[in-house]
Amino acid sequence: TNAADTILSLDRLPEEGDNKIVEGYLVSKEKFKWKKRYFILHGSFTSGRFKMSYSNGPQKSTKGVIDGIQTSLSRVFLIKKFPEQPSLYPNTFVLQFNPFDTEAKVLTLASRSAEDLEKWMNALEIVTNGIQASNSSSLANMSQSFEIGSKVVIVDLINHPEYNGLTGIITSPIKNNKHHINIDTLQQEVKLSIENLEPITMSDETSRMSDSETPTRIRYRV
Repeated sequence: TNAADTILSLDRLPEEGDNKIVEGYLVSKEKFKWKKRYFILHGSFTSGRFKMSYSNGPQKSTKGVIDGIQTSLSRVFLIKKFPEQPSLYPNTFVLQFNPFDTEAKVLTLASRSAEDLEKWMNALEIVTNGIQASNSSSLANMSQSFEIGSKVVIVDLINHPEYNGLTGIITSPIKNNKHHINIDTLQQEVKLSIENLEPITMSDETSRMSDSETPTRIRYRV
């Protein structure tokens, strides 16, 4: 069974009600072990609130519901495979329910195939962004440059996933579809593709946060 057996049609998002977005088998990191579960992502596009329900299979009773996924607050990103991770589920991603609350739920999940990973990432980006996710080819066509001094966050790096989630400042004009970015916490300048950079949007609630705290951002591609 594929990890994403059912996914909502992305060209026609429902506007209200408890909508089932995507479902299928994933493995979840739980303390010192990984557990295979059947997850269902569902919720309301009107309220911008979503949940992850889980069970032992598609026809099994629900064992738990994890609430608190919110549009324009929660975020999802890829990370590097753990050494002890099941070999059949190598594609790892993290769903962070609230980046500003250290006690908030964080799910570390992994899919069996790259295709399943793409389906889950697309679905989660839809609910966290509040907009329709795009595939990589259309993203390249939508690319545009950032202004020097713009604050950005690094996303979807495959070769160096440890950089995902770090923030920085654009220090150069775009050249060959890439910007120079000075990473805040490392005081290091790197050159990254525009597809791996997203703008940071500060909300009224978090605009007074110090630079040491993680800023609110709306995840969307530019």
